[in-house]
Amino acid sequence: LIGLAALWRYAPKRWRPTNAVVLASDAEVHVTGAGVGPLHAPRIWYRYQLEGADYEGDCYAYSRADDMGSLEAVERILQHYPVGASITIGYLTSNPRVSCIKFDSRYSRSQMWALVWGGVLVMAVGTLVMAGEFG
Repeated sequence: LIGLAALWRYAPKRWRPTNAVVLASDAEVHVTGAGVGPLHAPRIWYRYQLEGADYEGDCYAYSRADDMGSLEAVERILQHYPVGASITIGYLTSNPRVSCIKFDSRYSRSQMWALVWGGVLVMAVGTLVMAGEFG
């Protein structure tokens, strides 16, 4: 539990925000072949500059909560990233070639808290079982 808290506290410091410019944006279609309809995802290419060096990236961090099943949902996301738009991306401080849009998303934060509270619950139930309260 302490390790998770430490990871949560220091993980965001690995990413540093910077400005970028959108070069292109489009919807990607992924065919699953599992009897499920196609899945859609945003594909956003961007350029950023750090200490005089130019970099390009196309990472967009999304989760299931972003509802990528429909083309309409992806098109709503893409409206925020027109060609030429100035956006904020995050780059990895240990390797500035690695970058991503939504590098500190609320979904990853909520997932981390779910993991922490799930661990607390398991620990509490285990303590009660060991103390002979149940069973």
